[in-house]
Amino acid sequence: KDSDLMKYLSADQQNGLVQTITRVAQERLEEQSTKVLGEFSLDNPDGALKRLITQIETNFNPDDPKTALGVLKKALGETQDQIRKDLSLDADGSALSNLHGKLKAQIEDLVAKQTKFQNDVTSVLAELRGAKKERAVSPSGGFDFEALSGDALRNRMHSDELFESVGETTGLVPRSKIGDHVQTLGADSAAPGAKVVYECKRAENYTLAKALAELDEARKNRGAEVGVFVLAASSVRGNAKMQAEFPRALTRQGNDIIAIWDPEDDNSDVNLDAAVTLARAYAVRERSDEDAAADVDWEAVDKAIHGVERQIEYIDDLNTWTGNITRDADKIADRLGKMKKDLNRELERLTEQIENLRP
Repeated sequence: KDSDLMKYLSADQQNGLVQTITRVAQERLEEQSTKVLGEFSLDNPDGALKRLITQIETNFNPDDPKTALGVLKKALGETQDQIRKDLSLDADGSALSNLHGKLKAQIEDLVAKQTKFQNDVTSVLAELRGAKKERAVSPSGGFDFEALSGDALRNRMHSDELFESVGETTGLVPRSKIGDHVQTLGADSAAPGAKVVYECKRAENYTLAKALAELDEARKNRGAEVGVFVLAASSVRGNAKMQAEFPRALTRQGNDIIAIWDPEDDNSDVNLDAAVTLARAYAVRERSDEDAAADVDWEAVDKAIHGVERQIEYIDDLNTWTGNITRDADKIADRLGKMKKDLNRELERLTEQIENLRP
């Protein structure tokens, strides 16, 4: 137990085997730890971490064209330059410059085509206006107006009424063709068989007396009780002499009615409506026999007729005012609308009175 060998093997022995092994192991561990920590220290220029960082910096240096980052930086720079070049209008051959050139060429071509089309349209319209003006002053212009008036009048006939265009046929008076259209009241009317003759004119040298004389002859030639003279508005417009002769859009003298109508203006259709309705009323009144007339409230009929004529006069006045006065235009236009409504109401009242005359 106290031998030298046992002492050498004792853990408590300072210079013993155990203590020696422990000390050597501790020294080796500390040495290895210091070496490992030195490899990962940034302060050690020969350390593994420092060498790794240096290698990375060398291989990924963006300023070195041989490195990956350098190649990438160069490629990005070239791409940026190419994009900037392609998006520049100052660079010939750039994508944007080519696009601009193509668009400019297409726009110039479109403008040229549009200009040509506009010139063609202007030329055609000028020819049409010239032809229309020439036709308006030619004899054929009167035939055109006669046909247009006939179509408009035909659309205003009742289903049981007969409407005939007879301007090319001789009437009751030998060799006389006066009287363009004839309306014959139907069987459902209070005066079946009663006739209204329509004379349609586009002329710039007519007088009221001449128009009434033609209507008188037309009534005799067509065996009609009532005559309606339809005058083209273009004949009156801008013609002081004609305006003095025909100051109103609707004029009545006895059983003769003169209406001014413009086939190109829907606002003047009310004149034709009023003329046709009044003509029916006067035809019924003219043809009604004494027994039938005794049961008719002619005072109500006359009141409706006068109401129609009065509303037409109001519309005439307001149309004149709106043509000459821009001040208070909304007020005048509103009043004009009310007058048209009142006129339609008067026309309905007159039509109702005529309907009441039916057997």
